[in-house]
Amino acid sequence: MFTYTDPAADDNLLSSVGAEGLGAFARDALRLSRQAEARALLMAYHIGESAYNERLFGADGRHRMIFGQTARNTAVGEISLALRINKTKAGEWYSLGASLQEYPKIRMAYLAGEFSTHRM
Repeated sequence: MFTYTDPAADDNLLSSVGAEGLGAFARDALRLSRQAEARALLMAYHIGESAYNERLFGADGRHRMIFGQTARNTAVGEISLALRINKTKAGEWYSLGASLQEYPKIRMAYLAGEFSTHRM
């Protein structure tokens, strides 16, 4: 298995293992990649949700007189700044994270690496 901390060791492993043995390593690496992206997306959603609630309700918990779209734009902007991704991707991740909150079984499968973000 790869170390993910020593690029030279991982390169040597790739060179020493035959093509037939790399399939299992590639599947494991792909699953780990999907798991990491799922966690990043859901963390981004929670960052955005916190900013959304802060903008909509304020620190004192009283509802402010602003529209939901303004609060959503604040959430997307906060995700974009925190993760250093563009606002389009931040908006997609925020929307997907919100949708996943309604479907816990699908969310668990996504966190397990069974689905890619593109497929979600």
